[in-house]
Amino acid sequence: MKSNKEILELMLENQHLFRAGLCQWAFDVCIKNHISWKEYENIDWYIYKNRPMNLRTLFNTTYYWYPRDKNPRIKWIKKHIKKLSI
Repeated sequence: MKSNKEILELMLENQHLFRAGLCQWAFDVCIKNHISWKEYENIDWYIYKNRPMNLRTLFNTTYYWYPRDKNPRIKWIKKHIKKLSI
């Protein structure tokens, strides 16, 4: 089973799969058979437990950033890869 760090790295390697949000991106990596369903569930939970705290998070549980804006998601992924590397 892949670690959360490995899954986040796979997401960065598969940026072409990004459509709207972080969880959808992870799901699409799963659908393309890069990760298993269980690995998807683990990363989805990790994303939820480590979601950014901002006004969008407080009032909108669907997206943590504006939909289809990949840049803040890439920044979040890189931050958590680094965090999980320690």
